[in-house]
This record gives sequence, structure tokens and C-alpha cells, in this order.
Amino acid sequence: MTATTTSYDDLEISFHRRQGDAQWDVNIRFDAAGSDTDVRLRSEVDALDLQQLVNLELQPKEYGDHLRRALFSQPLLQRELVRAQAASEGKSHGLRIRIVTPSDDDALAKLRWELLM
Repeated sequence: MTATTTSYDDLEISFHRRQGDAQWDVNIRFDAAGSDTDVRLRSEVDALDLQQLVNLELQPKEYGDHLRRALFSQPLLQRELVRAQAASEGKSHGLRIRIVTPSDDDALAKLRWELLM
């Protein structure tokens, strides 16, 4: 029996809270499988409506939709997500999305990131 290896493109989204602010700087890094280079972008995300996410906690689809709209409301972030998805589909690779949050940011750590897509 032969084992198959799946290749993944990686889209890493890392958050850094602005000092004393309810906004985050967001770094995006896209690393295509088998490539020696990666694409790095920087943007920002306004305050996430955390109360609305709490209200949607028992409605997984709506929760994920709200979180996705909030995170990818910035055109730059939205374009990079679409580009990463298209690149992965075009090469029949999987797309792995990694969310990196500061260890001391409880608000971000409590979000249900698994519902994002």
C-alpha cells in the first residue's frame, strides 16, 4: 500500500493589537507549496464586534460568516484570501490557514477560528 502525501499552501494571518487601541495590525504571509518565496502583506482590522460573535455562538454558520466578513472586510486581505484559494485550487493543493494571535489577547484566543471558512 502506497502512502500519498498532500501538499499544502500556507496562508498565515497574524494579529498584533495596537497599543491602547481596539484595532489590530494584521500580517498576511502566503507560502505556496514547493516555492522558495512567500508573499507578505500588512493591513489592519477594525474592532471586531465581539458581542455579536457571542450572540451567534450557537449558530455556527452565521458565526463563521460574521467572523469572515469582519476579518476580510479590508480589500487587501480579501484579495489575498481569494488569490490564495485560487492558487491552491489551480494546483490541486490544500490550503492551510494558520491564525496567530498574541498569547495575552484573550479576546482573540476565545474566537472560534475553526468556523472561519
